[in-house]
Amino acid sequence: MELRFVLLGTNVVLVSVVCIALGMVMKSPSLVGVGFSISIVGGTLLALGMGFRGPELEFLSMYSELLRNTVLNVLEDLNLLEHVIVTVPLNEGCVLLFKRSPEVPKELVLPIGLENNEPYLGIVIEKLVEQSEEPAKCLNDLLVGRFGIASRVTVSMENGKVVVNLLGVDTKVARMQWKPFAPLTIFVSASLCQCLGKPLVLLEERIVGDRYSAIYEVKKR
Repeated sequence: MELRFVLLGTNVVLVSVVCIALGMVMKSPSLVGVGFSISIVGGTLLALGMGFRGPELEFLSMYSELLRNTVLNVLEDLNLLEHVIVTVPLNEGCVLLFKRSPEVPKELVLPIGLENNEPYLGIVIEKLVEQSEEPAKCLNDLLVGRFGIASRVTVSMENGKVVVNLLGVDTKVARMQWKPFAPLTIFVSASLCQCLGKPLVLLEERIVGDRYSAIYEVKKR
């Protein structure tokens, strides 16, 4: 059993129940539909967590594809297929926001909120790393030392931009880099945000061979 997936799946299921309940109270079929879509994600994470027995990346790949399709359905319901990813630190962890504009909401409403009458989807990521003044060491300890998905991570910061490079990315992990719920996108964004303790907007990312790179803009809140 992988406790991290079990806890995350439980939280996602609870969020889906809230969405369904709100949708029924507000008589909003679309919100109920979103709740059911989110519940599929939670159920999948629970199943993955209960059945995970090690680095079975091919097995994990199938679940990642299922998660991607589920998140796509939710984003389509919210008219957010064209979106940017904004990562905002929380007291314990961070939240990944799928939204139309790169601005950080003044007040977060999860899992679905409104900003200037435009919806956004927020997914909470549990605490992965402590805040640090050494982001390269922070990401190397997590992504190389703990997860083993790359051989080395480099981080450079200049003029409010942060560039992250992962070298020697595992080929099976690279093949799971599907949009919008891509594992490297999620974990690099979340861990960097938590390490810096600042909101980030993902400006650009690419993966070529065994090298993944991402460029972020540091935002104020």
